[in-house]
Amino acid sequence: MRMLFKASPARSLRKKFEQRLSSLIGRFVDQDIEADQFRTEGADLCTDFYWDAFALGRSEAGVSDDVDVDQDEAGIVITQIAWATASIGKIIDLLGQPPDPDLIDQALGRVSAIGAAVESLYYSGLASGIANPMYQWLIGGTKEHCADCLAYNGQRHRLRDWIAAGAIPQTFALECHGFKCQCELQASPGREIGTLAPPGMN
Repeated sequence: MRMLFKASPARSLRKKFEQRLSSLIGRFVDQDIEADQFRTEGADLCTDFYWDAFALGRSEAGVSDDVDVDQDEAGIVITQIAWATASIGKIIDLLGQPPDPDLIDQALGRVSAIGAAVESLYYSGLASGIANPMYQWLIGGTKEHCADCLAYNGQRHRLRDWIAAGAIPQTFALECHGFKCQCELQASPGREIGTLAPPGMN
């Protein structure tokens, strides 16, 4: 059986990143910029593209860009940024000061490894979004509804946040204690809607 593998949506983002980083290395070797500026611009470049790649992955999983990253997600990206920043420093050490033009090919050879993190972070964002998707509260068909269910109706948050708040349909924590409650949480990609308060605080 023949398997077909499609390029990830982050492939074009990685290509653009690698072109920008290669150009920055060229500017450093040509001494258009000094080492400190190269280090700063390189770190900024990695930061911007790495966060964009992670956000792209989350978006593919149905988590909108305007939904805040949680602590675990931030840790994934920040760890990669720290590694990339250290890699920029190693390129400076390799080229020397002033930079040796004869070593530019070796420096450019490191671009692909730094760029690979763009695709890696895309998949990390995708996995995180799938593991913690967006869910919307849909009010049930009963004639009357408690204050909690009415307040939650239409709100959309990540599943982990609903659970952390104790806001689960048809459960005792609700003002209605789940009695005849027909509300439900339904998978609903998009942006976050509403301010989530624990049951009894609505």
